[in-house]
Amino acid sequence: MSLPFKDEKLVFNPADFESIKADIKFKNLTSGLNEAARSPQVQLLEVLPQGLIVSVPSKRCAFGHHVDLDITVESQGKSVHFQGTAKVVTHDKEDHESDRIGVEFMQLNLNEWNNFLAVFGQRQNQIEAFFKGVKGS
Repeated sequence: MSLPFKDEKLVFNPADFESIKADIKFKNLTSGLNEAARSPQVQLLEVLPQGLIVSVPSKRCAFGHHVDLDITVESQGKSVHFQGTAKVVTHDKEDHESDRIGVEFMQLNLNEWNNFLAVFGQRQNQIEAFFKGVKGS
């Protein structure tokens, strides 16, 4: 999106509000059900120290199932890939179309996971710096 004027002293920079984009491939290893990459129905909701909270279409998995998550996140032009096998440790109904699941990883590449976490850590630092600047420290 381009602005109709160029002013270096804008109060807000629209780029400050761009989010991390995540493309997720989800496969239920227990049942064999798959969800395609870039599916708007599979969404990353939360990053935890040893897992994730993900929104998936209803009836795609259940508590105790094993799933494979193949995720590529993009932030500020950088792309980071992560793949891991996890166990569904929480399963809640969000609405009639989607479920909210919590997964803990059983198999993963530790370097990929650390790079994945770093993307979210950097974004958190940017958000904190933004609010500190707005607040006037």
